[in-house]
Amino acid sequence: KNGYCDAGASCGFCHLPHSKKVRLNKHQRQFLQSLDAGQKVVFIAPIILQKMEGFSEQVLFVEELKKAVEKSEREGSISVACKKQSRQVQLTRVLERMTTTALLELLATCLPSEIFRLYEAARGEGPLLHD
Repeated sequence: KNGYCDAGASCGFCHLPHSKKVRLNKHQRQFLQSLDAGQKVVFIAPIILQKMEGFSEQVLFVEELKKAVEKSEREGSISVACKKQSRQVQLTRVLERMTTTALLELLATCLPSEIFRLYEAARGEGPLLHD
């Protein structure tokens, strides 16, 4: 009776607490769509890296993601600026609540496929992206 359902947010049966899937609102989706690939990497990847702190088994994935961020910064991707600072703060808070997999899916077209393979290998799961 005390605990969480293993099915998570996809469970439609039990009465145990479930974690809700975090979704972006219309303005947040539009803002992310307005960014070029490098800006998305510079904006979202640090959140993923923060989530990965302390997971030594995912060292290769983390190292490759750091390289992708450095490459985007070297290629001139400027920091992201939103017209309203409060919207950017709200978006960052929502992104921080998202799962690592969901964040990586937002970067699906921005990162080399090798990073996704390393993440999948570290998690021991099937493909995150479909080729």
